[in-house]
Amino acid sequence: MELQRWRYFLVLAEELHYERAALRVGIDQASFSRKIRQLEHALKLRLIERSHQGTRGLTPAGRALLPRAQKLIAQLDDAVRAAREAGSSFTAELRVGMCDEVLRRRLAQLLGELRVKHPKLDVQLVVEPCEALVEDLRAGVLDIGVSLGATEDRRIEAHEVWSDEARVVMAASHPLAVKERLALTDLAGERLILDHRQCACGRRTEVDDYLEAVCARVRIKEVSGAGPLEALAVSGYGIGLTSAEAEPRAERIVRALQDQKLAYRTFVLYRKQTASRFSQAFVELGRAMSARCA
Repeated sequence: MELQRWRYFLVLAEELHYERAALRVGIDQASFSRKIRQLEHALKLRLIERSHQGTRGLTPAGRALLPRAQKLIAQLDDAVRAAREAGSSFTAELRVGMCDEVLRRRLAQLLGELRVKHPKLDVQLVVEPCEALVEDLRAGVLDIGVSLGATEDRRIEAHEVWSDEARVVMAASHPLAVKERLALTDLAGERLILDHRQCACGRRTEVDDYLEAVCARVRIKEVSGAGPLEALAVSGYGIGLTSAEAEPRAERIVRALQDQKLAYRTFVLYRKQTASRFSQAFVELGRAMSARCA
């Protein structure tokens, strides 16, 4: 029996939509549907509840078969990876995506620990917007995502791995630069540079809720990413709210907030059903780091 048919069944069980499932595996819908029917014929079981619109879900037989099929494919994939490891210097690859605002120092530490634990594992690291990161995880293009927020997609697991207090960054010539720590009342009337609401996986929502809770009225300028935020702040177009990783330089001042209830939380995202042992190792190291930072 073709293993490819089993993989197609798993994709359809997730999507419950023939067109989306076919798009994910890269074939036309007619061919995809034919593969599913061939699997049902070989098993002599009806796995899919069909309707004129496509599918209503899995049959009782399909629901009973699903976890066993997931386990079977996962075991096979692990066996193939193990066989490849036996004859190669770099035995496997972990594809990691990160959003632009993630703390590089923390991530570098986590990746360093991963390398010690799995020295033959190669890591591909890409930077992309949070929305694209989640989409690539969903499509299987990435194994791991590192983001400053979770996601509402139930297929994506999210674990908080560390949390860092917020900082204010500004030009060295800014009047507030003379203060060692800033109160929120100091920000009143200032132009506050923040991430756009459509980026950072919901982190901006936390910032908005925080400002509303403490009744801080500020003028807001939105940007996309940590780079533009810092560049505009240092150039005097406002003061930026950023992470604890930002360090003072000659042209910029970084100050802490007296009220430290606002924090930048970082999450590891992954697809639980298809997580490899390397993805699981990454998550476990992240959890260990979270425990140390607590």
